[in-house]
Amino acid sequence: MTTTATAGGSSGTIYDVVLRFRGVIEQRTYEGGTQEGSWYVGGSAPSMSDTYNIYSLNISSPPQQYYLNAGTSGLTYCSGVDYTESDAYDGQFLQMDVISVTE
Repeated sequence: MTTTATAGGSSGTIYDVVLRFRGVIEQRTYEGGTQEGSWYVGGSAPSMSDTYNIYSLNISSPPQQYYLNAGTSGLTYCSGVDYTESDAYDGQFLQMDVISVTE
């Protein structure tokens, strides 16, 4: 399932957005970027031969891809996540709350 949301604002204004991610998800291996816990920045497109779920956040301006369930594919259990980053239920879920947006 893909969900899209658009945050409004003034063109040319830079915003500091704080997001909180909570849920129960399986981990997935991502490559070519930088991992900090479950947060993964950039990297190559995930391999479709890996059947583990992809949880990602795509930012349009400036363009950047974030993956939200970084870890090791192939584990046979789900992990709880609850972390904050700045910059339908089927046994797994990931909730994202916008904590703040400031100019």
